[in-house]
Amino acid sequence: MTDRTIAVADLKANFAQTLREAIGGEPVTVVKHGTPLARLSGLEASGSLVAEPRARYDGGNGSKELDHIGDYGHNRIMYEPKISIADAKANLSKYVKIAASGQVVVICNRSVPVAELRPIPRATPRNLGVFAGAFELPDAFFEPLPEEEAAGWEDEPDEPAA
Repeated sequence: MTDRTIAVADLKANFAQTLREAIGGEPVTVVKHGTPLARLSGLEASGSLVAEPRARYDGGNGSKELDHIGDYGHNRIMYEPKISIADAKANLSKYVKIAASGQVVVICNRSVPVAELRPIPRATPRNLGVFAGAFELPDAFFEPLPEEEAAGWEDEPDEPAA
C-alpha cells in the first residue's frame, strides 16, 4: 500500500474525505512546495495508539463518583496534542507545522482518537560516496601565499587583452 501525497491547501479543501480515507487505512503524506512534512493516518494503520478501553476502576468503595474514571479515553500518550476534527480543519496549517517540527498530533472524534498527523523524518544529506575521505586540505591551505606566488597573482598583465 503506497500512500498518496496531497498539498496542505488541497487537504484543507477536501479534509473530510481525506480524513475518512486515512481512517480507512489509506495514509496520506502532506507536502508543502514538494517537501513532505507529515503523514495523516488512521490509528489502526499506524499501530501507535491502542484503541482498547481501560479496565474499570471501582474506587475501592463502590462510589458512583469514581466509577466513571475508567470509562474515558484509551491507552494513549498524554503529552500529544489532541484536537477535534473541526479544530483540525480550521487550523490545519498550524497543526501540520507542529507535526513537521516532530510532535505527533492526534485527531479525535467526540474525544475518541481516530487519526494522527505524524512527522516525516528529514532525509539525511548525501555524502560523497566513493570520494568520501579522498580529498583533504593541507594545514597551510588558509595561510597567506608566499610573496613570490602572491606577486604572480597580483601583478598587472604585461599586455592588455585585445
